[in-house]
Amino acid sequence: MRVSFDDTYLFSVGLDGNLCMFEICDVRNSKIRREKDSQNAIQHVPAAEAVIIVPNAEIERLENKINHLKNQIRDIDNANKLAFELAINEKQEEIGRLEDQLKHDGEVSHQKYEELRKNKSDLEQYYDN
Repeated sequence: MRVSFDDTYLFSVGLDGNLCMFEICDVRNSKIRREKDSQNAIQHVPAAEAVIIVPNAEIERLENKINHLKNQIRDIDNANKLAFELAINEKQEEIGRLEDQLKHDGEVSHQKYEELRKNKSDLEQYYDN
């Protein structure tokens, strides 16, 4: 802990590297100080405010974590796009198979119809004669 050269601030640093700054208020001299400060137009940091300094290592760790999470999001997005495209391709292939089957079934039905029509025609000729 250290006090500023003008005895107005107390600085405290923790083992984690955080710096806290507090304004020192002397009740006896507060009226005199306020008058002096207002004359010099000096602004003080309110006692409730504290300045916190985050160590570079912590900032780098958090930035790395953010980048890692962004990469995970990108990978998930790419995987979802790929899965979506595969699902669409599978459905389109199934539609193609069903259309082919429908065409084939239609041709088979048409052949059966033609065969039955020919048989009917043959039977009609046989009984007409």
